[in-house]
Amino acid sequence: ITVKMLTKSKSLAKFKPPDTSVWTRKIGASNWARTWRIRAMYATPRDQVVWLKLQHRTLWTAHTGGMGSSTQCAAHGCSQQENQQHLAYCPFIRHGFWKPVQELMSRLGLSCNRDDPKFWITGILQGGRAVDKESAAFIFWAWRALYAASVHAHLNDKRMNLKQAFAYTVSLAHTRIRAHARSWRVWYLKQRFITPTRSKIIARAYRNYKLYHCNEEGVYHLHPELARAHKSALQNQ
Repeated sequence: ITVKMLTKSKSLAKFKPPDTSVWTRKIGASNWARTWRIRAMYATPRDQVVWLKLQHRTLWTAHTGGMGSSTQCAAHGCSQQENQQHLAYCPFIRHGFWKPVQELMSRLGLSCNRDDPKFWITGILQGGRAVDKESAAFIFWAWRALYAASVHAHLNDKRMNLKQAFAYTVSLAHTRIRAHARSWRVWYLKQRFITPTRSKIIARAYRNYKLYHCNEEGVYHLHPELARAHKSALQNQ
C-alpha cells in the first residue's frame, strides 16, 4: 500500500456529497448519484472546473456582483439576471450556443438530450443513464468556453460572442483529442525497437472510439465531422 493509496482512501472516507436540494427545487429531481460518477476522457483538470463548480453551485456569475457594472445576462437580446441556472436555460444562449453544441454532438455520435437545458447541468440522459466519457468531455469543454465568453463580456462591457464560444469549444475538443491520440503514437514509437519478445503494440481496446481511431502502431484519424467543424470554426473566429 502506497502513500498515494492511503491518502486517496482517507479523502474518500471524508467526502460528503453536496446538498442538491436547491437544484432539485429549481430544475426538478435528478439522479445526482450518477452525476457524481461521471468521468471524462481527453479533458484536463482545468477543463473540468466550470461544470463541476456549476453542479456544486459554487460558480461565480454576474448576479452576485464583482463582474463588471451589469448583473444582467450578457447574451444579445436578454435582460434577465445572470445566474448559474440561467446559463443553461437562457433562450438566447440555448439558440446561439447549446443548440449548435447539441447538433455537433449528435453528428459525432455522442450522447445528449434534445432541447433539454436540464441535461447540460446534470449530464443525465432521458433514460436515466449518465453520459459516457467522451460525451462528458464535450460538455466540460462547452461549459468552459461559455463561461469564458460570459466573463469576458462582463469585464469588457460587451455582449457575449456565442459564435466565438462555440468555436472555442470545437478548438478545445480538437486539441485535446489530438493530444490524447498523439500520446499513444509517441508511446509506440519509444518502444518499437525493443526486442520482439518485449516490444508491444496498442491493444485493440484502446484503438477505436467515437471521436478518433488508430491502428496498432498509433497512427490515428480524428472523426471527419470534428475535423470539418474545426476548420469551419477557425474561419468564423
